[in-house]
Amino acid sequence: MNYITGFFPGFSEKPGPSGPGLRRSNVSGRRVSSLRGPGVSGRRMLGLCGPVLALLFLLPELFSCSGPLIPRAYILKAPPLPESWGFLGPPSWHVEWIDSGGTWREEHIPQAAGDTLISIETGLWAAPVFAWPSWPGRELEKGIFRPAGAIVPFDCSGDKIMLSWQGGIDAFFYRELARLAWGSSRSPERFDWPRFRRLFLDESSGSTALSAEVRANPWLVDWAGVAEKTAASGFDRRRLVSAYTGSLTTPVPAAGPWAASNPFAALPTGDANWELKTASWVDTLVSPQGTAKVSQSGFVWKPWP
Repeated sequence: MNYITGFFPGFSEKPGPSGPGLRRSNVSGRRVSSLRGPGVSGRRMLGLCGPVLALLFLLPELFSCSGPLIPRAYILKAPPLPESWGFLGPPSWHVEWIDSGGTWREEHIPQAAGDTLISIETGLWAAPVFAWPSWPGRELEKGIFRPAGAIVPFDCSGDKIMLSWQGGIDAFFYRELARLAWGSSRSPERFDWPRFRRLFLDESSGSTALSAEVRANPWLVDWAGVAEKTAASGFDRRRLVSAYTGSLTTPVPAAGPWAASNPFAALPTGDANWELKTASWVDTLVSPQGTAKVSQSGFVWKPWP
């Protein structure tokens, strides 16, 4: 039997079934859920600078092979928004990270927060960061639109940690795997994230591990389901397939422009009717007139008040 190795180093993975100045805030991240695991303490700071999300992190960095760990400051910036989201305006950001004790913490940064500095802590070597966009004034709360994200230290560039929409996939998979396999040989801290990302390179880069459909839109995959199977029997890239097995036809509910909650998704086409692929979870389409929810259970249109 062939084994897939390298995604968890040291373990064989058997395939399973298919601007200037900052003002200090007195608000700190709060506990979301507890996960037990090892970590190294370190101080972090987070800030919002003008229209660009910027978070200051102090991450442990090795001074020498035998020397102590010392902090280094990093700036984390949000990626450009998809062009189709433009009519929504600048978002608020809901930031989540994991601290040195394996506890998920969070902080909300409003649109008009100004320059803010708050202290956070994380010390895991491979540590995820989320930034969920939201537009509370439009009833588009955290969790409706897919997150940007990063895995530290792999997304470090000089003094910056660069959030990306692909990084949101990685951080989401990390969180689901941590929920199931924290402290085990398949803990996400041990996962080979650079190798995982190479699966999503296009064919011009020599990658044919995944279908073109999944490479173009990784949110087609049921990442919670993949995490469950990875925790049970190891990582198998053959599980990275589209979960959009349903379809429906619906009249176009209103005039555009339209924005999809998935930053990778192609917008539906058609003047009178839409042909939509569906999954078990809910996707959201937004226009200046309202929101549409779509899943295998059906299609619901809600005009703005």
